[in-house]
Amino acid sequence: MLDKRLPNHAPKEHLMPSVASDIMTHHANARMISRSISEEAILAAITFGKEVFTRGAVVYALGKKEVKKAYHEAGDLSRFMGVQVVCSHRGVVITAYRNRNFRGLKH
Repeated sequence: MLDKRLPNHAPKEHLMPSVASDIMTHHANARMISRSISEEAILAAITFGKEVFTRGAVVYALGKKEVKKAYHEAGDLSRFMGVQVVCSHRGVVITAYRNRNFRGLKH
């Protein structure tokens, strides 16, 4: 699993490493493509998103507050606002989607 704390001195291109294929299901990859969600958006959500444990999975949700908090570390992530990534408890990306409404996320 990616560490949420990244060094402030790291160049931006190193803030978002590539998602290895062994930590993403075929379903997640297919959904990313069909929903036009980039690998960079997935990594931004996992790295800077709100972490919610629900239904045996972990959801990383990138909302307005998270984008604002991440600005100094990663620049403008507003284009990824609303991206939610569902991971297994072992850190495997199961699916990803866009949803700006966070009401359905239960703590």
